[in-house]
Amino acid sequence: MLQKSLKSFLDFKESFLKQKRLKKEELKQMYLNTKEKQKEKKCHKININNENNINGKNELNKIKEKDMVQLEFSNGDIIKEEIKILTKFPNSVLSACINGKRNLPKRNGHYFLDRNLKDFKLLLYYIKKSKLPKFQNFLEEKNFFKELEFWGIPIKVSSKKRLEFDITMTSSCLKMDKTNTILTKNNNLKGIAVLNYSLKATSPFIEFTVYLNNSLCKNKKIFLGLVDKKKFEMKHINKSFEDKSVPFIFYWDIYGNKIVKKRNNGEISSIGFEKECICFLNMNELKIGMEYNQLNRSIKLFRNDIELGIEIQNINPGYSPAIELYMEECKIKLSPNKYFQESFFL
Repeated sequence: MLQKSLKSFLDFKESFLKQKRLKKEELKQMYLNTKEKQKEKKCHKININNENNINGKNELNKIKEKDMVQLEFSNGDIIKEEIKILTKFPNSVLSACINGKRNLPKRNGHYFLDRNLKDFKLLLYYIKKSKLPKFQNFLEEKNFFKELEFWGIPIKVSSKKRLEFDITMTSSCLKMDKTNTILTKNNNLKGIAVLNYSLKATSPFIEFTVYLNNSLCKNKKIFLGLVDKKKFEMKHINKSFEDKSVPFIFYWDIYGNKIVKKRNNGEISSIGFEKECICFLNMNELKIGMEYNQLNRSIKLFRNDIELGIEIQNINPGYSPAIELYMEECKIKLSPNKYFQESFFL
């Protein structure tokens, strides 16, 4: 009887374990089937997304192709560029050529530009970034500005820095107002006032208006010059441009009608002009200014809004305008920059 019960139990145990194994296999298969279906579903979704991306890219490429032009240069190089970049300045020669307002020759189906690609890429950098590129050397800089001039691309004057006198580089004999744009003088002391910005392509023009209480006063002197601010020290502000220790690049002796310039070797040279015309000497109000051209690295002088026809050559960018008055009772006003917040052509 005991043996029969034991056999029944063993049969039951074997049957139970068998059913357990079968159930386990069934669950495992169900799990594998589910994973396979999830994998197939995921692959299908990826394929659809890839197809959509490819279609989207194709559509985008079609749009881009329509908005792009191919440009071939004199050495045979070919580049693609967006039309909206090349026509960013609507009044430029470049924009007129791309828009068909001017005839631009074609070669092998591309617009042909008889220009240097390297210089043109610097031009594109300026158009895209709205700032001047960093030049490797003077020749590269000169070619860039020539490219600007050729295509009629304007330089936008920077308006981030307010135009005023540098309070740390203004002599105590010149009293400054709260705006740092007007100086007054009521003594016979010598002193120089330096501006807070430098002459370069993006800040090319400066003008002062001098008001004299007595235009007939004797021994009056006015100097307008450029100084090397890196070498300018506090000891210089109470001196005169005529003092050779002041680090000037050049100065204009207004009433003496001459230009005094320092050469590279430190020697001083001067040139006189307008010996016959001294009609401005007795004016109570006098405007004096200078304009910098970075393409030629030259300075033009203006008096009472008239260009004097004098061009000072070999002036590097980055020097600061400065003024000196040696007379009693006068006022100097820094005029608003005529190019302020405007674009101008070289």
